[in-house]
Amino acid sequence: MEADFEVLRANRPMSQIFISYRREDSAGHTGRLRDALSAEFGAARIFRDLDTIAPGDDFVQAISRGVASCAVFLAVIGRNWLAAADREGRRRLDMPADHVRTELTEALQRGVRVIPVLVQGASMPQASDLPDSLKPLADRNAIALDDDDWPSDVQRLVQAIRHALGGSAAPRAVDERGRSRLWMAASGAAVIALVAFALVNRSCATASSPSDPLPSSVATPGVTRSSSSSARAGTPAKVTLTAGGEAALGQLVYEIMDAGVNTGSEGHALRLRVRLTNHGRYAAGFGDSDFRLKIGDDVTAPTSGVGDIVAGESTKENTISFPLPTSAAAATLRVVSAGETAEIPLDLTGREGLTAPQDRDLRRAGKRTAALPLDADKARLRFGDLTCEVRSASAHRYVNKLVLTLSVRAQNNGRYDAGFGDYHFRLLLGGTAQAPVSGLSTVVSPQTSLDGSIVFDLPLDARDVVIRVRYFETTAELPLTIPAAR
Repeated sequence: MEADFEVLRANRPMSQIFISYRREDSAGHTGRLRDALSAEFGAARIFRDLDTIAPGDDFVQAISRGVASCAVFLAVIGRNWLAAADREGRRRLDMPADHVRTELTEALQRGVRVIPVLVQGASMPQASDLPDSLKPLADRNAIALDDDDWPSDVQRLVQAIRHALGGSAAPRAVDERGRSRLWMAASGAAVIALVAFALVNRSCATASSPSDPLPSSVATPGVTRSSSSSARAGTPAKVTLTAGGEAALGQLVYEIMDAGVNTGSEGHALRLRVRLTNHGRYAAGFGDSDFRLKIGDDVTAPTSGVGDIVAGESTKENTISFPLPTSAAAATLRVVSAGETAEIPLDLTGREGLTAPQDRDLRRAGKRTAALPLDADKARLRFGDLTCEVRSASAHRYVNKLVLTLSVRAQNNGRYDAGFGDYHFRLLLGGTAQAPVSGLSTVVSPQTSLDGSIVFDLPLDARDVVIRVRYFETTAELPLTIPAAR
């Protein structure tokens, strides 16, 4: 292993690409990006701490050398990049020794081409949210990498990198061993292709049952398949979503990415390509046991045999399959997880509602999320030495509930530590007080501020609510109006 690192050091060119990221925020997406860039430019030109810094190396010095020798600096920003905090609740970006802050500050000061790379649907940080040394980052043009359009988005980034390097980063050369491997791979692929061609020809001549167009964990993203009243063999009839295809259960978000009804020799089958995003810190199960299909009074279990695990702060897709009676025209997908249940209505005829890709496009365009207007004076709540500012409020509409998110900043102007968290907040709806589900509990040190999010689950028909904040004997209220569904 050490020999591999020595080869990397010896062969590393001066013009390289530095990838900056926060492991607890975007390690999965960063690894995927590193693999894609290595295929384009060669692994020796990519600096990422896990691959480049050898055991025993001085981490700070290695990072500094990497920034000093890079020509392009990629700042990978996920949903938790801005608010990431240490065990004591202090925001990491506010700490001068934070490695992300240190390497990004050095890159900005050196005049390196810094490209913010947004993943997980993250937004570009505002200058007001950044420490002084990082404020120039807010003026840099960002590139967003969407999971659904990953290949094309990465290619846009590759072109931007090539332009920044002045064309010096040509595709990586293939050594003799690589050429040998490629030759053997190409030969093997040719043999496989010939065999597959023969099998396909024979099956086309003799077989009457269709192949499976949506195998488990494999599908063509973003493809809307046409419907037919008598689905042709091998062609799935489209299924539409009458109330949306995204459900939130605790820290887990389920999205239907594609849906279709297949007709084969064994009858009809509903195939749902489902994405699970785990926003929690711990791994979550993802499999057949999470789903049931309700048709009339009958409840059916899946037959896909999926039993998977999704690590914390990561995403995975699987295809869930159900047998269908021939006459079924409507069904309800029931999702059970984290002690909650969500129901997603399905039109099996494809006549009402949106296809899964159309519904996903609405979400990506922000049509399922509403920004709530705030009264600036009422949004700044003062409790002696502690000031709580509600900086923004948004409501995201899932198929099973509304999720209200308050972006808050707590400023402690006193001499002593101040506790701050969910326990200070309640939401009043219809005369009932409701506690947050965000799990925020931290301490604000004297003369410092902390950013965080307070999250409430609400019924879909919630409109006028009041946020009540209580600190010791002082209470303040902030009224909010949630726009009706569009």
